[in-house]
Amino acid sequence: EILKELSATYTKIDELNYFLGRSSFEINNFEESYKAFDKIDIKNELHLRIRLEKARSLYYMKSYKTSVKELNKILLYPISPKVRNNIENFIKKIKLEQNRTKW
Repeated sequence: EILKELSATYTKIDELNYFLGRSSFEINNFEESYKAFDKIDIKNELHLRIRLEKARSLYYMKSYKTSVKELNKILLYPISPKVRNNIENFIKKIKLEQNRTKW
């Protein structure tokens, strides 16, 4: 709660939003996590780690289509082969989950 209040007061502090996002994620508050990461992403779309955290939050919110879109945006940038492979595997996992939930 304290981090959430500080974040509202000091919206320019990306570090605070990052810690708010991570903390929210750890307690399964994925909507708050997404909001915190989005505040950072709005100012710096090239922050790929933040985009990945947003995609993970979206996945747990069951917003699969949007999560895949965020992950595909990351794949447009030069990233290490290991990270690229992890993201591609995550996309496959999401698509399997999408197919499962359609039934």
